[in-house]
Amino acid sequence: MEAEDAIRQPFFNAKLSTRLVIAGGPLSGPAELQVYEYTDLGTLAADAAQVSPDGNLRTAMIHWIATPHFFCSGQVIVLYLGDDQAAIGLLGELLGPQFAGG
Repeated sequence: MEAEDAIRQPFFNAKLSTRLVIAGGPLSGPAELQVYEYTDLGTLAADAAQVSPDGNLRTAMIHWIATPHFFCSGQVIVLYLGDDQAAIGLLGELLGPQFAGG
């Protein structure tokens, strides 16, 4: 896992956001993750509620570059854009089932 630069999405109000790249093992290639960390669980819940079950946002029109997969656990929301089933499975093991997306 490699930490990249911070990212900012106008539709999330996280205290900290980071782009991570994971690779190796059963992954077909590097997988980029957007990790949003919250100090306030109410803000996390409000941001998660903006995401519809299909992974689109209720407040904005987004044209994703790949299939979005949203996960939420503890104080983080994780977004993975892609279709690598190994990456989706790994995130599911670590964070629980995705709450929205493909």
